[in-house]
Amino acid sequence: QSLPAVSGVSGRRELNLEQGQYLDFVRWLPGGGEGSFVRLGISLAVLHRQTRQTLLIMGGLSLVFIALGATLAFLLHSAMLRPLERVVASIRSLEAGQWETRAPLEGSRELRELAAAFNGMAAVIERRTRELRQVNAELAAANRAKAEFLAMIGHELKTPLHSVRGYCQLLLEELDGPLTREQREDIEAVLAAGNHLLALIDNILKFTASGSEVLHLRSVHLPSLLQQAANHVLPFSHRKDIQLSVDAGGVEHVHADETKLKQVLINLLHNAVKYTPRGGRVEVVAGRGERDFWVQVND
Repeated sequence: QSLPAVSGVSGRRELNLEQGQYLDFVRWLPGGGEGSFVRLGISLAVLHRQTRQTLLIMGGLSLVFIALGATLAFLLHSAMLRPLERVVASIRSLEAGQWETRAPLEGSRELRELAAAFNGMAAVIERRTRELRQVNAELAAANRAKAEFLAMIGHELKTPLHSVRGYCQLLLEELDGPLTREQREDIEAVLAAGNHLLALIDNILKFTASGSEVLHLRSVHLPSLLQQAANHVLPFSHRKDIQLSVDAGGVEHVHADETKLKQVLINLLHNAVKYTPRGGRVEVVAGRGERDFWVQVND
């Protein structure tokens, strides 16, 4: 179609004609003589229409790809992530103490192998938990039986022990006649041994009831405690002609558990008298340090 005349300058311009808007491209040809040029006119309406068609195609393709991506993600989630989530949920249930929990065998081969391994582990844990509960029940029953036995034995021991202590106290009151100094010392030693035995039985019963050893600390007259411990082994030392001496080293009152400290000294003195040759010597000495005190048994 005819376009307006051009000037002698190459370039591009927009033209508004009756048929619509056009782009007019003009290129003058060098050496082609005067008036030699190439001229091209492009309809902008055609370009706009083609651009709209291209945008519509791209939009449609984008929607198709988005739908395909969403479908692929859903299939991937269903095939891999959902079975994995179920395995994780089974692990959390097992962790919460639901030992009968098992993971479903579904998904890919790797996920099925993982679920099978988890189920095997859960079965072992469940079996060992049942065995442990059974052992704990048996231990609890044995502990109750032990507590009942110790309570019964403690009661049976304390009954005659109270009788022995009562007779010692009657003898010390001289209701049946006067006592010599040696007789009084012997009866007081028997009474002290009975009191110590009674304290030991009470400690055993308290330990059985609470399940833990407790120190009962108080002010203790150390010279008296050392002498009472020595009196426990005095008959044995006399039989072996062993000289037994006690020296508190000037220490008077200390902060300690009287029953336990006395029992430790009695055990040490028994061993000392037992393994000291006839005619030997066993001594108990004590002293005070900067922040504590010490007791030593020498044979």
